[in-house]
Amino acid sequence: MPIATTFNEIVEAADSLSMTDQEALVDLLRHRLAAARRQELERAVREARREFESGQAQIASVAEIMDDLTIQD
Repeated sequence: MPIATTFNEIVEAADSLSMTDQEALVDLLRHRLAAARRQELERAVREARREFESGQAQIASVAEIMDDLTIQD
């Protein structure tokens, strides 16, 4: 079972690391975030392709899409 750690505890633990280790931690986190974003994008593309292939996708102009986005905000 994972141990619950607060954000503040993590920051304090990071502060106790050497500069080299802090830089390595930042690099590691950036790579993990990039990988997570890539996976999310891949999932979205697969879903969009499924919708397109099943006929659920709608054709729209850029202006219509932008209008839809501003209405949702």
